[in-house]
Amino acid sequence: TAARIHDGVLALAVAVVLSAVITITQAGVDHAPQPLAYVFAAGFGAILLLRRALPVPVLVLSVLGTFAYYTLDLPTIGVAVPVVAALFSAAERGLLRWAVGAGAVMFTVALLFRLRDDPQPPGYLLGTDAVTNIALIAAAIALGYGVRSHRLRSAQQEQIARLTAEQTHREAELRVRAERERISRELHDTVGHSLSVISLHAGVASDSVGHDEAAVAQALGQVRAQAAESLGELRSMV
Repeated sequence: TAARIHDGVLALAVAVVLSAVITITQAGVDHAPQPLAYVFAAGFGAILLLRRALPVPVLVLSVLGTFAYYTLDLPTIGVAVPVVAALFSAAERGLLRWAVGAGAVMFTVALLFRLRDDPQPPGYLLGTDAVTNIALIAAAIALGYGVRSHRLRSAQQEQIARLTAEQTHREAELRVRAERERISRELHDTVGHSLSVISLHAGVASDSVGHDEAAVAQALGQVRAQAAESLGELRSMV
């Protein structure tokens, strides 16, 4: 499905980006490449295949995996980069508190270790480096939340459109029913009046047979005229 394809592309992109960062980092180092770092890069990508079904475990494992990565003294890949996709996924699935909490824990723990172990001045660590990590974490969460909000708005708009169409259809059916009832009433009134007139003149003709032929002829003429008029009205209605 399209969702699985998207997840596969995201997983591959994360693994490729992390592998590229590892390669670039190791390029300026004299010691031999560390294959375990690439294993972690592949793992950070592969775990994203479960991001829809298990967003919380994926987020937790990504954070713990990042801590384990640095505990093993592997090449630097940044604090936020390994968990950006997991933070995005959690926010996209509606787990905003989990995403914010995981991002805060990730940043805080990493900053404490950097302050303890990094020889660079604390001002640098709390300046550009910290702002960059916060920006990446916040951007991932905001993007995930934005995608979810857009999806919810689209679903609501589709539901509103569907309900509006159903309401329009019901109103059209009511109008048709009302028109049919109006035509039925007019037809009933027209036919009833015509039959009453025809019945009246037929009675006159019946009473006049044998002693007033002129009255009979006149009554039958009225019957014929009334029948023709009624048929004309019925054709108009139809």
